[in-house]
Amino acid sequence: MIAVKRSVPSFPRSLDASFLCQVVRIYCRVSDRAVAAIASSVLHDVGLITSNNSDLVVDENKLRRKKAKLRKDLKFQALSEAQALPLKGLYFDGRKDSTLIEERVDTKGYTRKAKEEHLCLIEELGSRYITHLSPSFGTAKQISATTIGYF
Repeated sequence: MIAVKRSVPSFPRSLDASFLCQVVRIYCRVSDRAVAAIASSVLHDVGLITSNNSDLVVDENKLRRKKAKLRKDLKFQALSEAQALPLKGLYFDGRKDSTLIEERVDTKGYTRKAKEEHLCLIEELGSRYITHLSPSFGTAKQISATTIGYF
């Protein structure tokens, strides 16, 4: 039997395990809890998590915070790109969808389905997605006010 010497691979310090976990979670359609358990187990097996150093442990709340931060950063990036480039043509497509809405009654929260108008703004000549809007009503006046209010 040949003895194989295992060495701990060197990872760059800029490696963000929760970011990589989000990428895996999206592509594999796995829950936050399962991704956190798998990621922490892998990091422990590799030797990056020890009893003395548990800074890299991934939990589901860390993943949720990272997901919210990524969404916020991507939205900010899309807004800055949309405002930097001149629009050549603006198109929108909308429909009414059933959306889950959470209502607070006293201290209890209830979820219900409600019909809500959804708009998707797209710049043509390249079909670049700009944003998603939800006007309060589906009238032309409200849709135009919401669209103009965005810019």
